[in-house]
Amino acid sequence: MHDVSDAVVCRPTSAAHQENEEILQVSGVQDWCEAEVCSEASLSTSLNTGHVAADVSHTPAPYADHEYTQDRLEPVHPVDAEVQTDHLPSNSKAFCSSTLNENDNISQRLQFIQIVLQTEKSLKRYTGIGSKTFLSGIFDMAESNIGNIYYWKGSKGNNVSEKTSTSKRKKKELTNFQEYLLTLVYIRQGFDLAVIADLFEISQTWAGIIVKSWINILAKVLNELLVYPSAATVRSYLPPDYPSEYADTRIILDCTEFFITTPGNTSSQAATFSSYKHHNTVKALIGVTPTGVITFVSKTFGGNTSDAHIFQSEFISRLEPGDAVMVDKGFNIADLALEYGAKLYIPPFTRNKSGGKGKTLNQNEIKTTRDIARLRVHVERAIRRIKEFKILSNRIDCKLFPLLDQILVIVAVLSNFGPPLDES
Repeated sequence: MHDVSDAVVCRPTSAAHQENEEILQVSGVQDWCEAEVCSEASLSTSLNTGHVAADVSHTPAPYADHEYTQDRLEPVHPVDAEVQTDHLPSNSKAFCSSTLNENDNISQRLQFIQIVLQTEKSLKRYTGIGSKTFLSGIFDMAESNIGNIYYWKGSKGNNVSEKTSTSKRKKKELTNFQEYLLTLVYIRQGFDLAVIADLFEISQTWAGIIVKSWINILAKVLNELLVYPSAATVRSYLPPDYPSEYADTRIILDCTEFFITTPGNTSSQAATFSSYKHHNTVKALIGVTPTGVITFVSKTFGGNTSDAHIFQSEFISRLEPGDAVMVDKGFNIADLALEYGAKLYIPPFTRNKSGGKGKTLNQNEIKTTRDIARLRVHVERAIRRIKEFKILSNRIDCKLFPLLDQILVIVAVLSNFGPPLDES
């Protein structure tokens, strides 16, 4: 099978995401969202106390033929296998390669899982992953690194290990693979937790616990695949017809905003109100290579934060002498880039006409504007692909604020597994 890491061009370990960071680190939104996330509503904040006993210093190549769900999935009545699948856990093959007879007494949970795994088209629709190879590969990476799973049990309770005695908690309701699939469906489709609970035949409370726990697991594992490649590596992957005057571009940056529910207090409302969107939002900085691979995702900030501020606080330390960064007009930071020996490719600003009426550009400036707009289209397509995950395109509830950074990492990496941006 393919190594999952091979699907992402140039993936050295990112210096910006070290293993000694807390698994749950609320970013720029932390200061203003703490008042909004009450202990009862926020299923995620207590994850800070530790929820994944894992060492992800090295991710081994995944193997799709592992029997890693053996004896864990609930038994399924025998059905006729019509389609052979080679890239899923052995027992999960039954979900996507079998047809149901009318008399089969199969649970709603297994019926839904069968629908999800039936074809690569349905898999893409429900999880955002269009390949069963990648689906099983990511799961293999996660399961081989997590050790015990520590489930969140409430703001006043203790996190509970998967291996906790059954006398202290009820028997595990879902297999690890089913919990993994549940979380992907939640992120891709943005279903309410009550719907997720119904589909997987568990309580809404337990569905929330699973989602919050697995979001942190997946973010920790997939963060290994979100790296910032060297300038030389980026240049080595440039297509032959890439314009020579922009061939030193290392990254193309843009900010994007995600709608949120209106915060309850005035200071949080002010910090998140976007004058551009005329709505309360959170904002993140996204970076792609000239070929469209997402290689940088910032922490999230309130929608009132300027693009230049996010660039300065999140990205500028990555600049190296000789780098070239392509941005839009919102990033008026050429002086900051020069301090690091880097340069900025930015559309020219218009000037007042000599007569004092209107704005103008000369012919060279018009050409530069068009060239940069044409090359920047990849970052716009990458952002559009990220927003295909409905958990981010729907209005985000304040309960998810502490998990936004992890969700964004997961979605960015899963987006890289799709076809090239110019084919999507």
